[in-house]
Amino acid sequence: KKENDSPNSQESSESSSDDITPSPTQGFNQNDIPPPPAQPSRLDEFNSEIGQEKVKLKYPYLASEIINCQIPQILDTILDINNPFLDMLFDFIEQPPPLNAVLTNYWRSCVVGLVRRNSNVILTYIKSRKNLLSSLVQHIRDQSIMELVIALGWDPAIEELKELDEVADWMYSEQLVPKLIATLSPDRTPDEHSAASYTLVDIVAKTSRSTNLVLFHNLASAEQIDALMNHMFAGNRSSLLESLSVLLALLHHYPNVSAEKQQFGDEDHHQDIPPPPPQEPPSAPPEDEVTNTNPLAT
Repeated sequence: KKENDSPNSQESSESSSDDITPSPTQGFNQNDIPPPPAQPSRLDEFNSEIGQEKVKLKYPYLASEIINCQIPQILDTILDINNPFLDMLFDFIEQPPPLNAVLTNYWRSCVVGLVRRNSNVILTYIKSRKNLLSSLVQHIRDQSIMELVIALGWDPAIEELKELDEVADWMYSEQLVPKLIATLSPDRTPDEHSAASYTLVDIVAKTSRSTNLVLFHNLASAEQIDALMNHMFAGNRSSLLESLSVLLALLHHYPNVSAEKQQFGDEDHHQDIPPPPPQEPPSAPPEDEVTNTNPLAT
């Protein structure tokens, strides 16, 4: 019986030994490892959507920073009218709205940097470029564009810009005020209404005290006031409120001027202020009127 069991036990042990799987290190082949994913080339990364977005914001930012470093050799090359760089820069503003707000801010920074380097050259180019002011007003809803128009026209925010009167005359000839008032039309968006109103109110607040009053007088003319009134009552709430803000700024300006003339005097225009009406002396009571007096009063 033991003899019969021994072969079976041997067979079972052999079969169990056959079932043991080899360890991972046994029979290892390096060719079985998958290769790492292929890295995209620089050209493929540049042409991808993410790469394009990075390039769209990265290089304009670098350009604005380099220009504002005020390196003479770089800026003088850009300002050379024989080079196409100014045309390339100002082509940006002639795109249809809306513009990318980040890119617009970088663009404004580039223009301000060039003005600080040589305001005469950049202003000569601006005035010679056709329909540039119309393009700026078209994008007046962008805060960067609005700030640039104000800085170039009448606000001495750029210390190196000494030709504010000259720029104001150019803006007047290019019909800046009528174009801003037209932006208050009910057909435009509330953002455009707000930006145009802010710019017009700024004209009242700052150009009325400057040496060149052409923009202020144009805004205060009967023709432009009539255009504002038409937008006010066109049935659009935004047009009403923003147009009313401009009219209130004008109304607040004139009483303040009259008060200053009366308080401090104005040698040139003191005759324009009407004198106060004469005070009439108090009339005597009629003789037959009985006055009630206290007989006990001493």
